[in-house]
Amino acid sequence: MKDARTPELLSPVISPVNFFALLLVILLGLDFLDFPYEAAKTCGPNGYWPLLAAFCLAALPLILLLVLMRRRFPNQNLTEAAPQVLGKPLGLAGNLMFLGCFVLWLILAIKDSSELVVAYFLNRTPVWAVSAFFLIGVGYVAVNGLAPALRLAAFVLIPTVLFRFTMQIFALQGLKSAYLLPLFARPPLDYLTGGAFMANVFLPITAIFLILPLVKKNPGNGRASELAIPALSAAFIAALSFLLGILGAIGSFGAELTPRFAWSEFATIQQINIPFLVLEQVGLIFLVIWITMFFVAVSFYFSVVARSLGRQFPGFNYRWTVAVLVLLVLVGTLLFPDAITAHAMFTLFRRWLMLPVFVYPWIVYLVALLRGVKGKFEG
Repeated sequence: MKDARTPELLSPVISPVNFFALLLVILLGLDFLDFPYEAAKTCGPNGYWPLLAAFCLAALPLILLLVLMRRRFPNQNLTEAAPQVLGKPLGLAGNLMFLGCFVLWLILAIKDSSELVVAYFLNRTPVWAVSAFFLIGVGYVAVNGLAPALRLAAFVLIPTVLFRFTMQIFALQGLKSAYLLPLFARPPLDYLTGGAFMANVFLPITAIFLILPLVKKNPGNGRASELAIPALSAAFIAALSFLLGILGAIGSFGAELTPRFAWSEFATIQQINIPFLVLEQVGLIFLVIWITMFFVAVSFYFSVVARSLGRQFPGFNYRWTVAVLVLLVLVGTLLFPDAITAHAMFTLFRRWLMLPVFVYPWIVYLVALLRGVKGKFEG
């Protein structure tokens, strides 16, 4: 086995196609199946309109910033450019805050997903055991570098996305149009506010700032245009999946009942009823598919966070950094012994975690623009 510190494993060249696969998998994998909960809580039966607002408020600006950062710092990612733009002390502090948000996000994500698995799949298994086994698998992938996570994303993309969309479409069979009407029941400001609250569903895009120089068609310098089309395509397809989840949940249960489900989209999938279907446990199949994407997404997050910490502190060993992160996340999940508390904390924190990870890259870019700081092209 090659050392994870070798360039081809820790810093592989990512083609635009693999970039599209990676971004789509992490967007869908880190969707926690309760997005309709947020939609119904913010705008009731009109919960589908805040999704459009969230796409415009979060996804499009982030993709634009990816392109702008690539043009200004073609051979540097966000954490490498920040000290050059803000100065070493401020840059280091900002980078640690940015990476710390991802670690907190992983703690809440692992806890919430473990509760989901226990509730619907392994109801006799302790939550801590599910979290531990999950993190062991994730650590095994991440400790070998970024390349394995990229290969997994490309491998699982087509079957998982096809099955996910198929099940979401079948879940619309219980839809009642009366639950989704009238089309405009709230003032426009409410939809914008709801979009701001729901923008966290596009949080995975921010992790791409940590691997920007790696996305290119060939080992030479990549162009900014190689980011835009794959990123927009992945974000659009993910948004379509989120829309189907919202329509299915609110259209089946109504805006009043939907927020009562901890994972409302999964509850909708379980309502699928197809006569003579050979595989009757459709909900479990959907759960396995989602766990597959979630596993790849979390492996990617561990890898890029550990890689970025190694760039900030050159003395850090990559594999030991991954091991410490796994232990830290496991300890963090144990701080939430109650499932209701964990889910409530996750719902609250993911709203506000979007703010620093969205604002910080913009601060770095705008300060670089004002100061005239640019990265250099390297051969």
